[in-house]
Amino acid sequence: MYIKIYTKSQLVLLRSVNGLFRKKYRLPQEILNRVEAILMVKDLGEHGFVAVLLDPVENDMTGIEDVLNCYPRLLKDGDG
Repeated sequence: MYIKIYTKSQLVLLRSVNGLFRKKYRLPQEILNRVEAILMVKDLGEHGFVAVLLDPVENDMTGIEDVLNCYPRLLKDGDG
């Protein structure tokens, strides 16, 4: 499972509801800050988004492509 964030307003909404989740399901503040930094600095393009993966992924990019089911699309990780 994953969360897609396209815009800053969606991130603000996620921050608002994040406090309502039980501690087990709450996203760490560091992740939300990193998503904000990516949205502010990176040009995601017309259909670009930041994906927050909620479960661990194996095999790096291949595992991410499997979770997102987006093989024909271009994926970029947070490092580049």
